[in-house]
Amino acid sequence: MTVDPNRRISARGTRALLAIALAALLAGCGDYSGGNQQSPPNFDLTGPGVSPGLSDSINVVTFEATVYPMLREYCAECHDGGGRGSPAIAHPSPVSAHQAAMTTNKINLSVPPSSRVVRRLAGDFHHCWSNCIADGAAMLAAVQAWGQAIELAGGSLDAGISVEALSSSELSLADGTEDEVEGRYRRNLLAFYDFKEGSGNVAHDTSGIAPAVDLQLEDVDWMSSYGIEINEGGAAIAGRDASRRLYESIAQPGTGADHYTIEAWVAPENIVQEGPSVIVSYSNNNSRNFTLGQVQYTYDFRGRSMAADIRNSGSPSLRTYNADEDAQATLQHVVLTYDQYLGRRIYVNGVFTDDFDENGPGRLWTWDPNHRLMLGSDTGGDNPWQGQFRMVAIYNEALTPELVQQNYLAGVGRRVSIDFDVSQWLGAESEIEMSVVEFDDNSYLFCQPTLNTDSAGIRVRDLRISVNGVTSLAGQAFRTMNRVTAASNDQLSRQCSIVEKQLGPVDDRFTLVFEQLGEYSDREEEPVLTEPPDNSVADPLPRIGVRDFRRIADSMAALVGVSPADYPFDNQPEFQTVSLDLAQSLPAGHDARSFVSSHQVGIAKLSLEYCDEMVDDPSLRDDFFGIDPVFSWNAMPSAAFDSAAKRSFVIDALIAQMTPGDLTTQPSRASLQDILDRLLIGLPNDCGGTGQPACDPTFTQSSVKGACAALLSSAAITLH
Repeated sequence: MTVDPNRRISARGTRALLAIALAALLAGCGDYSGGNQQSPPNFDLTGPGVSPGLSDSINVVTFEATVYPMLREYCAECHDGGGRGSPAIAHPSPVSAHQAAMTTNKINLSVPPSSRVVRRLAGDFHHCWSNCIADGAAMLAAVQAWGQAIELAGGSLDAGISVEALSSSELSLADGTEDEVEGRYRRNLLAFYDFKEGSGNVAHDTSGIAPAVDLQLEDVDWMSSYGIEINEGGAAIAGRDASRRLYESIAQPGTGADHYTIEAWVAPENIVQEGPSVIVSYSNNNSRNFTLGQVQYTYDFRGRSMAADIRNSGSPSLRTYNADEDAQATLQHVVLTYDQYLGRRIYVNGVFTDDFDENGPGRLWTWDPNHRLMLGSDTGGDNPWQGQFRMVAIYNEALTPELVQQNYLAGVGRRVSIDFDVSQWLGAESEIEMSVVEFDDNSYLFCQPTLNTDSAGIRVRDLRISVNGVTSLAGQAFRTMNRVTAASNDQLSRQCSIVEKQLGPVDDRFTLVFEQLGEYSDREEEPVLTEPPDNSVADPLPRIGVRDFRRIADSMAALVGVSPADYPFDNQPEFQTVSLDLAQSLPAGHDARSFVSSHQVGIAKLSLEYCDEMVDDPSLRDDFFGIDPVFSWNAMPSAAFDSAAKRSFVIDALIAQMTPGDLTTQPSRASLQDILDRLLIGLPNDCGGTGQPACDPTFTQSSVKGACAALLSSAAITLH
């Protein structure tokens, strides 16, 4: 299906578009009432950005006058405390929103550009409301304005608690010793990449299986925490001869295992990548043995097999459900497995995504032995992906859910053990050992605090991790620690703390700070609680929302009978621009109050594509409308629609299959019939004139497409 939306729309005439818009407005309506918001719980007003020189009320008032209005306007759909997303930085109560933003380190008043609320827009392209760069700049200006307001009120931008007497020695990552990653399942490995080289243009396969499937690197950056970052146009590609070993072990008839696993620790650069953008692939252009890809918030699994309807491209895809938003712009453990009993399965962060492979399993004997293993793009740089690889592994075994979970818990990357000296408090050679990894570009992960000393029965209360002399309260999971050791070498907690990265892994220095360590104590001053306002009469949220792009497209395809494998945005390069523009033009959230006319125009364009595909295909058309001797698809428009019976043949099928029929808030069947009947009567008048299409049988079909699109783009499809 070659797509030229502008040409098609003009050929149908302006009256068709006006009728589509009219029918769209009339075909459904919503109830915008909602229940009352619950009053928020009481919170401690502490955290980075809270000026110790100002009262809690001044901190909240300055927040409410600067950053809070933007959070409420653009982030409330997911972050208002209603349960969908956390933290509740857009809570109806500014006190609660302020607390959530500060205790989760989303705003850095000392270094505003590093604020997470800014980076999520400008760097991750996360739910922008217009242009991501402009939106990030607007949020940055609001954060800077808040800092200025605090300073004008006599406060300080000191974001934490100063390191004072009761603390450990100060150490950096360089002072630690590197630990080996333990607990990984490594049997039946075919290729393994841990990216520890740190330099050069080769990432070595360290599985120990010969010949090694080494990767040639093109335009990538090495990471200090072990890994590579794929730049725009970059890739990591294995040779064809070396890659053949994967075919021989997995798919070669008679000797291949007929099952496999692809495991990767990855961090997508953003969540607007389309394509699907290739993360890991064993392919040659559009011919794929297997591919792990990303499509916005979803992961995509294409795998060639002898299962019914599976093409050489590995499609139809198994894709994670769009509403789950499994793909995120952060470090994630992604695993694809294939076996002859369950077919394709996807796991994210150790958990099965519950997406079912409708195509089922089959032998892998159709694999092409001449394909190449590649990371970051297809052959020739097609379908590029941007992001970070921390580890990639390929097995000739389908890992069980238990093994997937085991590898997830084993973690990834450079792990350093640091011994913090506390001998001045607990005696000679006393230390607290911590395991530290670079969690992502913005933070470190501190785990397994273990007290090594000659004595037992030592109380350790409120352990905090200071970075460069400042202790941010965000992410400090050990603040609740209140433990009396039972042995001389006792692990104090099984939790982990996330600590913000400031100067980077080379220059950042860490200190452990305590409220109590043995017989010594340094009591932290408790913050003053502020009673939140009564919010029981907050503005109600609508109970009906607008579907997003993927849900609208899925609904349209299902209603007209177009196979998911034939979605225009998957297989038609000409449609990429239209579909991407449509996806970006829809509201950032599901709030129906933000829906405007430009959104409806975009949906109308998409509906025309699906109706065009269905009406032009005789088989799909007959499945949808049936066969009636009264109506002729090859008649002139003046004859095709010259009786109510002929028009009803088209109208009745559209209404029956595209409207639920049991909603009290939608127009009656009679009103819909009247609108569509007037449309079919009027459209033939738009042919034969100067500058108009010819009055021939093709215009009869175009008129039906217009009526189809009028209902397919209506609120019956777009609202939920």
